[in-house]
Amino acid sequence: MIWREKRWLLIALGVFFVANLLFFVTYRVRFQQRVDDLDVRREAVVAELAAARAERASAEKDVKTFTQIVSTIDTVYNEWWGTPQERLVPLLNEMRELARRSELQPASTSYEQVKGGKNRAEAASLSIAFSVRGSYEQVRRLINMIEYSDEFVIIEEIGLASGSDGSNLVLTIRLKTLFRSEDDPARSS
Repeated sequence: MIWREKRWLLIALGVFFVANLLFFVTYRVRFQQRVDDLDVRREAVVAELAAARAERASAEKDVKTFTQIVSTIDTVYNEWWGTPQERLVPLLNEMRELARRSELQPASTSYEQVKGGKNRAEAASLSIAFSVRGSYEQVRRLINMIEYSDEFVIIEEIGLASGSDGSNLVLTIRLKTLFRSEDDPARSS
C-alpha cells in the first residue's frame, strides 16, 4: 500500500497539518481578541469625542454669553453712565419735567455727589432729594413716570406724609444715579 511506503512523508504532512491547525486556531483567537480590544477602544474614543464636543459646545455658549455680557456692560458704561458733565443737566431737567407733567412742583432740591474710585467698579454716584406737595394721584403719577424714565435713576427712598391741610400729601423722594468717572474715557468695544 502506498501509505505504508510513504509513511514518513504522510507523518510529516500530518505533523505539518496539525501545526498549521494549531497556528490557525491560535492566530484566530489572538486576532479576534485584538479586534475586540480595538472595538472597545473605538467605543471609548467615540465616547470621549462626544464628551469633547459637548464640552466645546458648552464653552462656545459660555464665550457667547460672556461676549454679550461685556457688550451689555459696555453699553451701560458708555451710554447710560455718562460723565456728570454729559448727564447731570439732562437728568435734572428730566426730573423737573416729570414733576411738571405730574402737576407738582418741587419745593427744594438737594444734591449729594459721591466721588468714584479709581476703577470702574467704584462709579461716582449722585443722590437727588426733593419734596413735592399734591394729591395722591399726582404723587402716584410722578413715581410711575420716574420708574419708566429713560434716564438711569434708582428710587432710593420715598417718604410720604399728609399735608397740613389734610387734602394734600407731601412726598419726599431720594433718587440715585451713577456716573462714569470724569478721568476715565469711554471704553472702546
